[in-house]
Amino acid sequence: MSPTVTVIVVTYNGERFVRPCLQSLRAQTYREFETLVIDNASTDGTADLVAREFPEATLVRLTKNTGFAGGNNEGLRRAQGTILVLLNQDTRVGPEWLERLLAPLILGGPAKVGSTHGPILNEGESYLTSSARFDPSGAKLATLTLAGRNCATALPFDPRLILFGSGAGLAVRKVLAGEALFDEDYFAYGEDVALGWRVRLKGGGVLMVPDAEVHHALPPEGKRSTPEWLYLWERNRLFNLYIHYSTRTRWLLHPVFAADVLALALPRPAEVAPDGSPVARRPAREKGGRQERARRRQLRRAVGRSILTAISANPELRRKHAAMEAERRVGDAAVTAAMTCRVTPFDDGLLGLLNRFSAAWCRAFGIVTVESAPREAP
Repeated sequence: MSPTVTVIVVTYNGERFVRPCLQSLRAQTYREFETLVIDNASTDGTADLVAREFPEATLVRLTKNTGFAGGNNEGLRRAQGTILVLLNQDTRVGPEWLERLLAPLILGGPAKVGSTHGPILNEGESYLTSSARFDPSGAKLATLTLAGRNCATALPFDPRLILFGSGAGLAVRKVLAGEALFDEDYFAYGEDVALGWRVRLKGGGVLMVPDAEVHHALPPEGKRSTPEWLYLWERNRLFNLYIHYSTRTRWLLHPVFAADVLALALPRPAEVAPDGSPVARRPAREKGGRQERARRRQLRRAVGRSILTAISANPELRRKHAAMEAERRVGDAAVTAAMTCRVTPFDDGLLGLLNRFSAAWCRAFGIVTVESAPREAP
């Protein structure tokens, strides 16, 4: 009998991470699943470690690095399960994680739930021994802006109002994934946003399961931006806006997109965590020094390059947009109702003025966001 669930772990030079990840899967209370490890041509012994120590996992050795997107798509092609679960190589999960994550999908949850995900606890090296739990009581909602950026809101946490699940730990019905989990043109970053967006446009709900925490080796402050990371993130963010919004909504939102660009150009009173919330600034790194100025120039060029790439990709983006429109089952409000009208997590000065402008624009043109969407009973 085929397993109901397939867990896909994509690895790339993750020898120091993959053992605790697979050990935590081995300890799950929910047992009806297969594990696929898709190795993206690692050169550090990752694949050999998996083959030697985890015979219960099916190991697939790719001959080149196909990225997070390509690796997971290979997993989809080989999966026997009707529900796919994605887990990053540098994570560790508790014994009841899978059971909790799957409950809304297969253990009596509403049929309209198409994807679930758990809180990603970025803990750095302490993830290996952490017993941290996510406490939703008193927490604020963090989701995406209409321009596709992480942003905290002043609203209370609601597990239904987070647009997408992080690819570090999510589950999705295979039928909603379609022929590919992710667009391989993305390679990495932003593809999990596209998946959640697509699930919602197909009429499926996306639900966070607060007690299905994923302990992640990423530091709490996230990774420092590199030109290549920033290029991929900005390019893929623009891809998402073009492909997934209807043409009418995209044109209506152009002033909000302009406000987003202005907000990026203005000085910020604090830094922003990976979830979009403000955090205290880190100690200055060679502030004003030659190396730091050169790095900033590289980052600005990366953003410019991402815009030019998105423009040059217009014919292909139009094709992908048309394909998404053909699959669409609901209007854009089903997606924007899980997005914030804010453009920045800061409310003072010019940044606050941009937030108020965006909110007024959305009200004037009937764009539904988390601030204006009617609430159903949980």
